Amino acid sequence: MIPAVISMFRIVAIFKFYHAPLDIAYHFQYTTIPHILVSLGHAPKPAPKNYKPYTRDEVIVPEWDYRPLMTLDPAITLCYASEWHRYPGSYLIPEGINVQWVKTDFDGMMPRRWENSAVSNTTGQWPREETRVVRDGRFNGMNKASVESGTFVSHTNLPATSADKKVPVEQCNYLISLNLPSQPHTDIERDYIHDPAFEKEFCTTFLDGASSKWWARLVWIPWLPQGLLDKGRVYGEYCLLKRK
Repeated sequence: MIPAVISMFRIVAIFKFYHAPLDIAYHFQYTTIPHILVSLGHAPKPAPKNYKPYTRDEVIVPEWDYRPLMTLDPAITLCYASEWHRYPGSYLIPEGINVQWVKTDFDGMMPRRWENSAVSNTTGQWPREETRVVRDGRFNGMNKASVESGTFVSHTNLPATSADKKVPVEQCNYLISLNLPSQPHTDIERDYIHDPAFEKEFCTTFLDGASSKWWARLVWIPWLPQGLLDKGRVYGEYCLLKRK
């Protein structure tokens, strides 16, 4: 029984301390994008004519058609800076949003935009594009960053490489970044949260494990005054930024 209770408190702690990437993705899809659609003259889908609320207090959540995003030229670009490894996946980012990766100090394999191969399966019960892209082996086999042009966005005042020279960071309409007290900024991994070119649209907390006491980040006990454990916790800022 005791191990089960401790495990439950540990799960709650992980949720409380590190849920920010999903909070940001939720805000982007259900708050940021609706505001964009409204600015373009679109409105949410009306509720069905015969719809009857279950209760008097029920609030009908607007449902949006995201297809107009696919026709924007240029597309809305969402960039991930040093948070590329916490990208929640394309299933949580509506189709039509151009996701890009900002070059970081990490020189291993990073995500890249999906490119369909020339091979496709057009027969059978489930016609589909081939889900395997065959490359020269250097990208996956040696855990090296891609050297192909357009893989990363770049800073205009840094020397461009063959991998990032085509997409400047100025093309990022929105950017997701994290500031932790324990992680110093560099010329490449910049302090975007305080960059005058961006403004905060939505920010939440993210535990800085390196700066926090081990006993403070171990569990979250609901009925214990959190001020006692918060004395040993240090938080960073996890933000969705909008270009001004």
